[in-house]
Amino acid sequence: MKKILCIAAMALISFSAFSVDIFSVAGRKGKIKSFTQTDYTVTTKFGNYFRTPSAKTTHTFTDGKEAEEIHLTPRDVVIRKVVWNYDEQGNLSEKVCSNAENDLEWKTAMTYKDGVQQDHSEYDSTGNLKNRTIYTYTDNLLTDKTLYDGEGALVEKTICTYTDTGKIATLCNYIADGSLREKQTYAYTVEGVLDAITYFDKDLKEAKIESLRYDDVGLLAEVTTYENDKVVKRTLVKYDDKGNISRISEYNIADKFGTTVNELISIAEFVYEY
Repeated sequence: MKKILCIAAMALISFSAFSVDIFSVAGRKGKIKSFTQTDYTVTTKFGNYFRTPSAKTTHTFTDGKEAEEIHLTPRDVVIRKVVWNYDEQGNLSEKVCSNAENDLEWKTAMTYKDGVQQDHSEYDSTGNLKNRTIYTYTDNLLTDKTLYDGEGALVEKTICTYTDTGKIATLCNYIADGSLREKQTYAYTVEGVLDAITYFDKDLKEAKIESLRYDDVGLLAEVTTYENDKVVKRTLVKYDDKGNISRISEYNIADKFGTTVNELISIAEFVYEY
């Protein structure tokens, strides 16, 4: 249980996208051998939508663990490859990224204690340390994630608190001088399912709210984004017959022409091999 709680916490503790991680909520189900994600850009002509492939990524699994991630152009030309390596206990210990010519681009290394991740180090193509993240735990829960640059200088710190049942309650991200950059608060349903995330800026002014809706069998179906009490974005999630995500569609919501318009802006599709 200790290891599961720590992994779940690290999956959610991320400010890079400033958005809910749909895969961390939905998860993956069944024995997946591989899956391919194809991203599409969307344009309109004469009132009709047209989608164009913009990127493709394949993920391969061995014994239930991700082993390789290949990034391709829409025409299946390899751009880069990331290999996932594991230690004897089955923990992800290293990720190695190479370009199409098999030249090293970057590498990350992780260390563990009793199956719990202690740090994460990133190296450039020449082996120089670029940054290091150190994780601190309290009562088996990740409470502090601190990022340093390659010289050991503090870059940022993320501090999180939890509910009485061990679910993430708040995330606060601070810059090097100790001032707040962003804050997130998490709300849950009576059943303990993630219901909404509220985002605040450095002045603790509400920036947006993401509200999650689930279908009749408990799968995440939609994420609705609000800004200033208005819906500005909808993300719809579809699944295959195994319960794995098959499509994510994003819509911008705008007031136009005297009505509310849903504008499709991006599509991601997922095809699995079981």
